[in-house]
Amino acid sequence: MNPGEWAAAYREALAGLPVRILDLSLELEARFPLEFPGAFLRGVLGNRLRAGCRSRRTGDRCPAGTCPWCDLFDAEPSGQAADHWSGDLRTIPVPYAVQVTPPEWSRGRLRVLLVGPAARHAEAVVEALREAGARGLGRERVRALVVDVEDRQASAAERTASVMAAGGSERLVLEAVSPLRLKCGGRWCRELAPRALVVAAARRASALVFHHGSGEALPAPPRPWLEELAERSPAAADWRWVHLERWSARQRRRYPAGGLVGRADLRDLDEPAAFLLAVGAVLGVGKGIAYGLGRYRLLPGAASPGLP
Repeated sequence: MNPGEWAAAYREALAGLPVRILDLSLELEARFPLEFPGAFLRGVLGNRLRAGCRSRRTGDRCPAGTCPWCDLFDAEPSGQAADHWSGDLRTIPVPYAVQVTPPEWSRGRLRVLLVGPAARHAEAVVEALREAGARGLGRERVRALVVDVEDRQASAAERTASVMAAGGSERLVLEAVSPLRLKCGGRWCRELAPRALVVAAARRASALVFHHGSGEALPAPPRPWLEELAERSPAAADWRWVHLERWSARQRRRYPAGGLVGRADLRDLDEPAAFLLAVGAVLGVGKGIAYGLGRYRLLPGAASPGLP
């Protein structure tokens, strides 16, 4: 299978994977700074949805498709778990992401990404955040009123095509919106090249399709093509590691959640590589996607005055 055929297989599978993006505007009644708002608000959302989950009271799992908390936070696979090029498919990828950076939070902006069957629960997600905000957040009980919601629906393939149309392919600037937490050779990456990002995007896409889409096991990227990508370095890059920690209420402890921020100038990419980078921009890559890590945007090369 050549790279073009491989990318076409992914594009076809992603055409059947629903994606729903909820952009919420909130009005905070007082300053409520958060170092890691995605992790905090993911917990808020989970708590509100779990309060309405019948399985919490009965001990029996809710019927598929009926419970927002089960479908988002306790999802079951649609395919039969098996060994796969991307890893053990018994690990189910989260079908949602609470995406918000500290600057976005200070402006009252919040995005929630829903993938696959989770997309049908958009109204319940908005209502849960609306109720939680009206009750008040944190110990200070700061009210965060939802004043507007923009709801966009499309397939993952359609969203990817939009990203590609906006960014182009000959020269792209990849800019981290939130820390990118990826492993390279068993260690946390301290810089990012096209190969690592393409493989991470392919892993994410194939796992989502397997568990939350058609159940198809998508093929591995062609090895000779990956070897060619490995020889390409960004024309210019500015990466730095930022330290973050998230609090786990269940474990009663903090966990490291740092990652890379910055940007890279990527040139001379072929169409399959540009396509997978766009997939990653839509679905997220690496660890911590549920609470907003692994988020980046693709810009045309001319849009980056800080890189040559």
